Amino acid sequence: MANTTGNKYGGRQKSTPNRMTKELRTLLKDILYRELEQEQKRLELLKPKERLELLIKLMP
Repeated sequence: MANTTGNKYGGRQKSTPNRMTKELRTLLKDILYRELEQEQKRLELLKPKERLELLIKLMP
């Protein structure tokens, strides 16, 4: 039966952060930082034109 009273029963309280979202953001941030550490080496392997095109794509 649907709740038609407008009152919330169960679940997270209002403004309580979602734990799974927080953990996922932390995981993605760690992966991104590890990749960025290797990026300088990868950029040096590219031709100048390819390097410039990649940097333009990454800027936004």
